[in-house]
Amino acid sequence: MGAQQFDKTDHELLLELLEDKRKRDRNRKIKIVLWIIVAVVVGVLLMRIVPNLIKMYESYQHAMQQIESITEQYQNIQEIINNQDFSGYQEAIEQIQEYSQFFDGLFGGGN
Repeated sequence: MGAQQFDKTDHELLLELLEDKRKRDRNRKIKIVLWIIVAVVVGVLLMRIVPNLIKMYESYQHAMQQIESITEQYQNIQEIINNQDFSGYQEAIEQIQEYSQFFDGLFGGGN
């Protein structure tokens, strides 16, 4: 009797095969729908994130341009300071002292 339980008619086997095929088809459709949902979600997220990333990048570029500008200004100022001839200033101060002594002598400041 136990062997008779496993004996199925062709019709029963065909019904099982059809049911199996329906399940596989349904699972395949579910997977396709899930992949479409995932693709849409990723697309929406990218549409929201990419503009923010672009703004951040533009802000970064602007900041870097400002830093470069400040660096150039600093270098220009440094070159001007390095190229100054301070000995000329010293000579001018000595001449002013000589003139002030001369005028002090003229107007009696030396008494």
